[in-house]
Amino acid sequence: MIQISSHAKIRAIQRFGVKEDGAENWIRQKLAHATFVSDIVGAKGEPSQLYACNGVGIVLNEAGTTVHTVIIPNKLTQITNKVRNFVSGELAKIERNETKELRGIERLRAEIEIESGELRLQLLRARSMPRKMALQARINALQMRLDELPTDEFEIKRNKTRQAQAVASFL
Repeated sequence: MIQISSHAKIRAIQRFGVKEDGAENWIRQKLAHATFVSDIVGAKGEPSQLYACNGVGIVLNEAGTTVHTVIIPNKLTQITNKVRNFVSGELAKIERNETKELRGIERLRAEIEIESGELRLQLLRARSMPRKMALQARINALQMRLDELPTDEFEIKRNKTRQAQAVASFL
């Protein structure tokens, strides 16, 4: 079982506004969902481990058996700018991909309309009933696919929206 130092409880109260009687449980809850960041060296030179969870840094001793303190992670401008530039580039890729997929749907719509028109001409010229039925079945299938295209377009746009909202959390 991981020990929580009194210093860590005090820092949780001071830095994050946690109530005194719930500080230990709050730290344990954050630690349970935390992600290991790196091995670090404390202010006094002692080796430690840094974990993070939703804007809370948790520093444990080298063995990972005691929580020494909780911190508000530093936001270094250099790293923040690199992350922002990377994320902005990813958003640009997402937008290019959306444009490409929407153009593909427009091209498919045009191809379906052309093929459907050609089949209607063949249907007018056809004499045998089996041929007419086959042409009509193909026309119906193309029409069904044409009716599905607006749903496909909407899904592409929604996918971009979901990804853009995720990107917004980094900017």
